[in-house]
Amino acid sequence: MLTLVLAAICLSLTIAGPASAAIPRAAIYNVQIQGAVNGLPFARSGGLAIDQTVTRATSNGVNPVDLCLASGSPFINPERGAIWFATNGICVNANGALQDMAFVSANPAASTVAVRPDPGISATGINGFNGSSGFTAAVWQIFDGSMVLRFQGQGETVTGELSLLGTGAIFHSENTYVATLTGQATQLTPGAPGADVEDACAKAKAKVRKARDRLKDANTANAERKAKRKLRKAKRRKKRACGGDAAGRDMLRFEAID
Repeated sequence: MLTLVLAAICLSLTIAGPASAAIPRAAIYNVQIQGAVNGLPFARSGGLAIDQTVTRATSNGVNPVDLCLASGSPFINPERGAIWFATNGICVNANGALQDMAFVSANPAASTVAVRPDPGISATGINGFNGSSGFTAAVWQIFDGSMVLRFQGQGETVTGELSLLGTGAIFHSENTYVATLTGQATQLTPGAPGADVEDACAKAKAKVRKARDRLKDANTANAERKAKRKLRKAKRRKKRACGGDAAGRDMLRFEAID
């Protein structure tokens, strides 16, 4: 009898399947951040954005997603706990260099994203935090540490931990930023990124190659026009699938989320 009961339970679990939590394809969150800078406590609100990678020209590995975390303006209006933490320079300026700022990994099975700043690209004046308030307060440029995010449901909510190190622009120092965050999505496009993004990019590239071959084989003016139109469409889709459409990533902006 016990064997039959266990078999029935296993069958029901197999049919039901696991809970479907997922990293969102794109989202903006209102977040609450609580923690301490060099041991001094703070509690702040801010914004977090996540989107597909915006550049594949990188020296530290292609990011499966890119993120911007912003609370206040540490470089303009220093306040304790204010922070800018981006995985790409697009968070500051859409028309600027698409500088990959961090090592990013995504685990769709666990619905987690882990971010580690690239110490070789820390002195850019993009990622930093404050330990105090006021015009003369220092901005500590982030050079090491980590941020781990966990998404619930289809990405409707997020929780996370930050443990970051910041240094002065001239003299090296190690200032700590340790915090937790919780957030609720205000904009959301569900769908786990990662391997599926690479697959979509590969498929889009294959369609471009196929469209080019058709253009070469076109033997009438009408066939050539149709082939050119299909090639333009395939190139646009490749740009979106492979993360080249950076100009359209309006949500990946510090000013758009905080």
